[in-house]
Amino acid sequence: MKEITEVKICRKCSIEKSVKEFSVDKGNSTGYASYCRPCKREYKRNLYANNPEKYRKVARDWARKNKDKRSVYYKEFYARNLEGMRDRVKEYYWNHRQERCVKSLVYAREHKEERKAYEANNREKRRICSEKYNLENPEKVRESNWKSYKKRAGKIAVQNRIRVKQWRKDNPDKLAIWRLLNSDKIAEHQRVRRARKLSVEECFSEVEEDFTRAFWGHKCAICGQGQLTPNKRLPIDHWHPLSKGNALTMLNAVVLCPHHNAIKYNKEPNELFDMAIIADIENKLKCQEEEWILLEKYEEKRKVN
Repeated sequence: MKEITEVKICRKCSIEKSVKEFSVDKGNSTGYASYCRPCKREYKRNLYANNPEKYRKVARDWARKNKDKRSVYYKEFYARNLEGMRDRVKEYYWNHRQERCVKSLVYAREHKEERKAYEANNREKRRICSEKYNLENPEKVRESNWKSYKKRAGKIAVQNRIRVKQWRKDNPDKLAIWRLLNSDKIAEHQRVRRARKLSVEECFSEVEEDFTRAFWGHKCAICGQGQLTPNKRLPIDHWHPLSKGNALTMLNAVVLCPHHNAIKYNKEPNELFDMAIIADIENKLKCQEEEWILLEKYEEKRKVN
């Protein structure tokens, strides 16, 4: 029977350690490996660092030959460590998001034709998988669709307006018929709009509109885009929406380009823009109101004189 000692000297670091610090090695006379565990780990790490391709090839070959064994092991491991693995994956994705985006774009460009061919050959399979996922994860799908829509809301709204305008030009007869058939809807929409203006006592004159456009330099308050043609002026919008009880006044009137006018719709500024943009525009609105008050006082004095 082989003699097993309680302590052993590591041949790497030459430190006497407990046998618990050594791996079991039945081929050794002491029954334990010559290197302690930390030294063995360091040795293997250096060996892998000096020969990475060799060991990657060994790992790939083993994975190919042992697919079933590997699959069973990973399934059991994930089942035992589900929460921990989810946290690790999330942390990895967050810490390497830029690197992953770049790799994904590069891969997509290099394999563009392969991807098109796969999508063309597996349309039915992809459709079935997509339907199955949508049925199993309705909340995730709804949230994902909403996030995607919010990112592209302005672009979609502008495209829709262009499409509608073009359709109206190309189909004047159909438009006239639609208006006749939906006269009640049109009247209801106009009635609601008028009622909202009356409820907040909105009265914004043409002089005020001209002053507002001049104050903002006939440019969008968000992006600085000017009017496209001399005859086509940029619209004046409610900074805080009319639908939430805010009248169009000098403290609430801004000039917006069609893109940002479509994005804003009936939303509050803090739902769309950064706090820096909001603070800058609200400071300008205060200045606009002060200048308008000074102009009114000047006009009153001039009339008196």
